[in-house]
Amino acid sequence: MKYTGSLIRESLHDESFLNFVDNVKETKVNWEFGDGKKEEVTKIEFELGDDFVLAVVDAVSSNLKPSGFYSIVKSDFQLYVIFPNKFFAYYPKEEDVRKKAFDYAKSLNISEKEIIF
Repeated sequence: MKYTGSLIRESLHDESFLNFVDNVKETKVNWEFGDGKKEEVTKIEFELGDDFVLAVVDAVSSNLKPSGFYSIVKSDFQLYVIFPNKFFAYYPKEEDVRKKAFDYAKSLNISEKEIIF
C-alpha cells in the first residue's frame, strides 16, 4: 500500500528519516500559527510504502518541535496525524478519533485554518 505524507521542514529537529521515503517535493507556503502570526515555511511532501510507515510515523513524532506544527501520513484507507511525541491513527469513518486529534491540535495552539485532516 502506498502512503503520502506532508510536514513543515522548520518543525523538525532532525530530517534523517527522509532517507526512508520517496519522491520528496519541497514548496514554500505561508503558515499561520494559533496566535495569528504568519511565516513563510517549507512544506515537504513525500511517499512511502507500508513497510516503513510506522517507523516514519515514530521518527516524525520524535523529531517534531513543540512549536505549533503537526504532520500527516495517509493512505486511501488510514490516516496518521502526528504531533510531538504523540500521534492519532484512524480510518476515515472514525469521526470520534478525528475529533480527538483536532482538539489536541487546538490545544497545541495550532491555528484552525491549518488543521486540515
